[in-house]
Amino acid sequence: MNENEIDFSIKERTWKIPGKLKELAERLKFNTMQLISLIDTWDEEDTLDFGTGPDIKALQHASDFVIKYSSYILKKYGKVLFPPYITFSDKGSIDIDWDESTDKCKSNKCFLINVIPGADGDAQYYACDGNKEMKGSFYTEYVDLNETFPDEIL
Repeated sequence: MNENEIDFSIKERTWKIPGKLKELAERLKFNTMQLISLIDTWDEEDTLDFGTGPDIKALQHASDFVIKYSSYILKKYGKVLFPPYITFSDKGSIDIDWDESTDKCKSNKCFLINVIPGADGDAQYYACDGNKEMKGSFYTEYVDLNETFPDEIL
């Protein structure tokens, strides 16, 4: 391991995160531990109240995308993104919420991604920048960050 990289794992999958993204790695570890705890303890009562529990593959795809996107922004623009919140949504899907309005340097920006359970990491996004709104879909496994998102999101 490069001393400037941080190891991050979910079940059998491991990533290397650039050392400059330490805050992101810490947020990922915290959020994923909470979600894995939900997955490990999901029971019939939870199913009655919430439906399908969090999907481990969707969590892996979400984490993979967060690492890819954050690393891309760091490499291309030299910017360290505000770490997103990763939460459980309905039907086993996972939300990635990059709401930069909580970042004191930004206002009126948001980037929400919903990763749907499945092998390819099918995802939908919604972004806003001031009065402009954008939405679309992509596969986290095959995303080309140079082409998938309008420059306004970046």
